[in-house]
Amino acid sequence: MDLKKAAICALGAVILGLAVLLAVNWFRDADSYALPEDMCGVIAPASLEPLLPDGDEIEMRNADVSSAANVLQECQFIVDHDGALTTVVMEWNGDESVVERYNETPAAYGFVGSETTLANELAVVGSDGSLVQVACPGRGENVTIQINVLYHAAGTHGQDEDRRNVETFTKELIPLYSNEYGCG
Repeated sequence: MDLKKAAICALGAVILGLAVLLAVNWFRDADSYALPEDMCGVIAPASLEPLLPDGDEIEMRNADVSSAANVLQECQFIVDHDGALTTVVMEWNGDESVVERYNETPAAYGFVGSETTLANELAVVGSDGSLVQVACPGRGENVTIQINVLYHAAGTHGQDEDRRNVETFTKELIPLYSNEYGCG
């Protein structure tokens, strides 16, 4: 009988230990934020998740751009009171490419990147941001929109992975913003 009681006590201890682990994990998950489904008016792409750091709360701000020249939208993500990610969509009317504009004043765009092509659109991409130009004939002759992504939490996954994450996110934004602003 003593062996039977010892086995029951051991089994009880294992069950109690599992219950404690489950409770700890449940409370930890309850403290993390839910990913937004919307991103200031467009569907949030799945590629948003790896760009947002862990934390307890997330805030999304659709900045007032009514007084900003050519700015169509600025969407900010703040995690635990720290800026994590910002997207800015601007209308551009001119012949100069996004790469030419970036090369003239790279600091004005808030990231360090190199020229590439994303979804057949001219772009500049780095581990801390991106800039892509999308033709938008529905808005007028020689009109494009430029999408600028600023990844404030860069360094979270290492430079190569951050760059891949920014690139994937930017690719997924192109059709979303193209449709939103009548370019598609």
